[in-house]
Amino acid sequence: MCSSDLSHQLPIESQFISRLEDNLNAEVALGTVTSVDEAVTWLSYTYWFVRMVKNPLQYGIPQVTRDRDPTLMQYRHECVRKAARKLHKCQMIRYVSDSGALSVTHLGRVAANYYIEHETIEGFNAKLSNHMPKSKLLSMVSQAHEFSHVAVREEEFGELERLRDCACMVLPVEGNVENAHGKVNILLQSYLSHAEYGNFALVSDSAYVVKNASRIFRGLAEISMYRGYPQLTYELLQWCKMIDRRVWWKQHPLHQFGLKKTTLLKLEEKNATLDRLVD
Repeated sequence: MCSSDLSHQLPIESQFISRLEDNLNAEVALGTVTSVDEAVTWLSYTYWFVRMVKNPLQYGIPQVTRDRDPTLMQYRHECVRKAARKLHKCQMIRYVSDSGALSVTHLGRVAANYYIEHETIEGFNAKLSNHMPKSKLLSMVSQAHEFSHVAVREEEFGELERLRDCACMVLPVEGNVENAHGKVNILLQSYLSHAEYGNFALVSDSAYVVKNASRIFRGLAEISMYRGYPQLTYELLQWCKMIDRRVWWKQHPLHQFGLKKTTLLKLEEKNATLDRLVD
């Protein structure tokens, strides 16, 4: 690397504002921010604020506004209030516009604990009900905002179609190989079915999907328990166990210990439940 590369580098700009709602919810859940004024002060400690003051045009702030308000106090107030209104609409915090008070709800605390994005919570609020079969739960989680960045590559279509036909025999796949939520659905079912991938990129995508799905299902289980949905909680806890142990709910429990396929097949053929094996 030559000296000119070191002395002429472009500054790194902040992307903090794109996830302001989630970061604000985390601070409110921790109790470090309890009002709009405290949130405005909290923003002054961020790298986003440092870069915004130095390069306001990069963040859509006219130079006139910067000259009139050097600390951008009014702009920060507007950002916080906009984020607070969004979180209040998602039922993640309670926002009193007159006093500016901010307080966390159980939904916001669960979202902060499990790192669930507010767009995902908004979708769950619209779809969640006490009576949802496993296929609907899988479809709902597959459409979570966390998976919106899963790349859909044309060269993977053939492999995904093969996985859909061979490894997704337990639950119907909602969506198709050409959209993100269909791909997530297929990868999660393929993971539970111990399918082998012919495309290396799918291995990486599968690890990302499984890691996030496990976290989201656990958060959903807490939300369901709080809302008093016993049937839904049971289904969600089954999903949590399935992903943790990589076993379908209808398979023999000994599948999780990596026994030979022939042994497992004989156990299932003879209906050798754990109680019968104990006897």
